[in-house]
Amino acid sequence: MKTLLLSFLCVALVSCAPTPNEPDRPENDLLHSPESETLSVTKPTRTVQSTLVCGCGFVLRIEKSGGDPAITYSAPTAAAGDTLTSHNITVSANTTGLAPGTYTSWLALYTPYTFERVYRDTIYDTLIVP
Repeated sequence: MKTLLLSFLCVALVSCAPTPNEPDRPENDLLHSPESETLSVTKPTRTVQSTLVCGCGFVLRIEKSGGDPAITYSAPTAAAGDTLTSHNITVSANTTGLAPGTYTSWLALYTPYTFERVYRDTIYDTLIVP
């Protein structure tokens, strides 16, 4: 019984580890689902889920943001430095008083030195006001 439990524990630990010696392999990617989306007056918010493909826990940090200030990002777990397998980022658009048009923004994210490298990715948002 102890052997079975130890085997299970080893499999659980190994199954979470990415392949740090091959950083370009797809299982080492930082993913955002969905990576980009169009917001509107009728749908002014969305939630982005950030994960590592390997399913491991990681710290997520905000590197930089840009674009129109009508679109804002809230990532409380990134600000707190929490180690989680999934981080949720809320994207909100304030459409009050905006002229008709298309507004864009982006948020660059990274993991500070996780599994022998830094993972980076960017999410993009567009707001269309008719």
